[in-house]
Amino acid sequence: MRNITILAVAAVFLGLAGCSGSSSDSASQGSAYDSGFESLRQKDYAAAEAKFGALIRNNPDDSVAALALGVAHHEQGHWDEAEAQYQKALDKGGEVSVAETILDGESKPASGVTIAKLARENLEKLAADRPK
Repeated sequence: MRNITILAVAAVFLGLAGCSGSSSDSASQGSAYDSGFESLRQKDYAAAEAKFGALIRNNPDDSVAALALGVAHHEQGHWDEAEAQYQKALDKGGEVSVAETILDGESKPASGVTIAKLARENLEKLAADRPK
């Protein structure tokens, strides 16, 4: 089993605070993240891919969705797509802190972890997992 780390639901609200146009949009977006992260916890990577892909289509610069979409691709063996999303998360995420990670379907508290750090770690894991 791959050991891929991604940020979890609580981290989304830290990273997106103040970024939405209205409270209705914010609630809808939060619900989309909740659903996507639940799919990752359940290891339903195809569903997570669809949910985070929709978030990316609505906001191509969303580093949170890019990182999560990268994980969904990675777990399905979509190596090039995973790499592109991890790189986007690294480029766009900067030093946004996360509160939790999901590792092997389990949420865990995180301290001193950023989107960029997770993206770098996942790019390294991708290089190791990708067939030669």
